[in-house]
Amino acid sequence: MIWIRADADEKTGAGHIMRMLTLSFALKTQSGLTFLCRGKKALNMVSEAGFPVKDLSGLTCGPFSEEEASFLLSSFGFGKEDTLLIDSYLVNEKYLSRFSGVLRTAVMDDECALPLPCDLLINYNFYADEEEYRLLYKDRHPLPRLILGPRYMPLRKEFFRSAPLKDSPVTDLLLSVGGSDEHDLTSDFLNMLREVPALSGIRIHAVAGPLNPNYDTLVGNFGDDPRILLHHNVKDMASLMKECDLALSAGGTTLNELCAAGVPTVCFALARNQIRPCRALSEKGAALYAGELLFGEGSFEASKKALLSGSGELLSTLASSFEKRKALSETASLSVSPDGARELSSILAGSPCLPEDTF
Repeated sequence: MIWIRADADEKTGAGHIMRMLTLSFALKTQSGLTFLCRGKKALNMVSEAGFPVKDLSGLTCGPFSEEEASFLLSSFGFGKEDTLLIDSYLVNEKYLSRFSGVLRTAVMDDECALPLPCDLLINYNFYADEEEYRLLYKDRHPLPRLILGPRYMPLRKEFFRSAPLKDSPVTDLLLSVGGSDEHDLTSDFLNMLREVPALSGIRIHAVAGPLNPNYDTLVGNFGDDPRILLHHNVKDMASLMKECDLALSAGGTTLNELCAAGVPTVCFALARNQIRPCRALSEKGAALYAGELLFGEGSFEASKKALLSGSGELLSTLASSFEKRKALSETASLSVSPDGARELSSILAGSPCLPEDTF
């Protein structure tokens, strides 16, 4: 049995649940699985996808606390053949240590910041480096089995482009700011995009995720603009991406899906954990990086202004050059594997997998 511990809410967004759901569709043919979640949003997303889920919302202790670990250990009868797969930036050393020797633990990691005591550590980002993890764990905890690189990136096969980019004028642009967008940056980007001369006449598809609290505001402010099409809680994101010639996207799962779809993309970081993945994509030539939003005192408005301006300039450059769009599209689509979810699920389920576990 594989137990998946992940949450989704307005603050952290839906990315953790979304990538676990993608992985679960590959896992379900190889192993039984059950989600362990807090909060109505996460529970609904998992239930709608058709997977069993245990509701932890009634717990009075904090998420990923030692008290929560004690509850899980006493409630679900974990066995040594089971795996607890955790996808959360709240996971910590004390929490994981409670499961040592009881069942196998696996952790999704995007930062290489903490030496988390686990059996499997998964970082499918382009920058993931074995030596960096060896230094991080040295004299702290035993080095877990490292599953590194985009070869293990869990993406659904429908996102992968089946035809090369066409040499035709740009007509449609996708805007995605993530699953929650608590600061309503979608509005800021839409106002900016409407004023960029090189993008005049282009349709803008603005995606509001399932946890976006500002959708009614977006409808009120932009619903009458014929250039702007608002999409809420999209069920078929792959088809929408393939309709678009350009994209402006925050880091995370959506950005990786855009790479698979070969959509020329300008990306930006809205959280610390998105900075290195975005920069790595840019260095590889798979996307253009517009910068990051800084949330420190006195830096938010200045960084937002720079981000909006930089995004507009980069999109203008791409809109006017098919060769640049083509180069981005080809590099992006070749940088990720359509078999990532299958390979990662085989490792988690204990099935035979390819001999090399690092990219």
